[in-house]
Amino acid sequence: MDIPIGSVVYSENGRNKGYFVVVKTEKDFVYLANGKSRTIENPKKKKAKHIKTTGEKSEIVAERLSQNLKVGKETLKKVLQPFK
Repeated sequence: MDIPIGSVVYSENGRNKGYFVVVKTEKDFVYLANGKSRTIENPKKKKAKHIKTTGEKSEIVAERLSQNLKVGKETLKKVLQPFK
């Protein structure tokens, strides 16, 4: 499953259910952040098979992460606001 960085996904299983932004990918795992309980500095590592993609992608987050720029909590919260 190839999920691009910046994608908005829904975590179906575990204690951290809800909407997240993919901040890093590696083999079968994705790293998720939401700006509240999980920040860019401390993302949640989750197997890709346990999440659903929403089809939405945040170009702002993807561009900033590709350029190794900081992505703040407020940016993540703003991206996820329509999904609450």
